[in-house]
Amino acid sequence: MLPKSIERLAQKLKQKKQRHALKLFVAEGEKTITDLLATGLTPRHLLSNGERFAYVKNRQEASVEEIKRISSLETADGTLAIFPFPEITVPAKGALALVLDNIRIPGNLGTIIRTADWFGIYHIFCTMGTTDVYNAKTIQSSMGSMGRVKVTYGTSPEVLNELNGYRLLVADTHGTDIKQLAKTPSQRTALIMGSESHGPDAFWKEKAEKVTIPRKGNSRVESLNVAIATAILLQQLS
Repeated sequence: MLPKSIERLAQKLKQKKQRHALKLFVAEGEKTITDLLATGLTPRHLLSNGERFAYVKNRQEASVEEIKRISSLETADGTLAIFPFPEITVPAKGALALVLDNIRIPGNLGTIIRTADWFGIYHIFCTMGTTDVYNAKTIQSSMGSMGRVKVTYGTSPEVLNELNGYRLLVADTHGTDIKQLAKTPSQRTALIMGSESHGPDAFWKEKAEKVTIPRKGNSRVESLNVAIATAILLQQLS
C-alpha cells in the first residue's frame, strides 16, 4: 500500500517551487527510471509493483492504480521514482555550447537535452524564461540524459558572460544557410535556439550571427519544431 507521506510528497513535487526547495524531482515510466538509475542516481523513493525494480534500494510496493493517482502523465505505466537533483561535474568548456532562450514546451526541452547528450554537449545554458528542467514531461522526454547533462539557468547577460571567447550563432529564418557558414577552425561555437513561437530574443539577434536551415522546393512551412531544428543544426556544427 502506498504510504500517505510518499503520496503527499509526490503531489507536492508537481509544483516547481517545491521541487527546487526540496531539490527533488519525479520521474515516471520504466524506461526513464532505468536510464536514470544507469547514470548513478539513487532514488529517494521508487514505487512499482510485482518484480519491477525489486533490486533497487528504497523501493516501495504500490499498485498501478495508486501510482496513476499521483501521476502527472496521461500514459502512466505504474512506475514512479523520486530522485534528488543530480550533481553533474562537466569537463572544461567544450568546442560547442548550446543556449536555450525561452523554450516553453517541456517536451521540446527534454528532447533537446537528449539530443545534446547525443552530440557530446554536457552543459546547456537556459535563459530564465525557459521551462523548468525538472518538469515531469521534460524528465520523461529527456530519458536518462538528465543524469549526464548539466542545465544552468541565468539571465541573458549572465549566460553571455559564460560564453566569453565563443563565436555566437543564433537560429533565425532570415539567417545564412548553415551549410554555407564560413568555418572557424579551433574557435569555440555557441548555438542559441529561441522560443517555439517567437524565435530568439532581440538580445541574442544583436550579438550573434544568424543561421538557418534552408527550405527545399516550394515548402510553405513557416518554421521547424525547435527540437528538430536544434538536432539538424548541431549535426552541421559538429
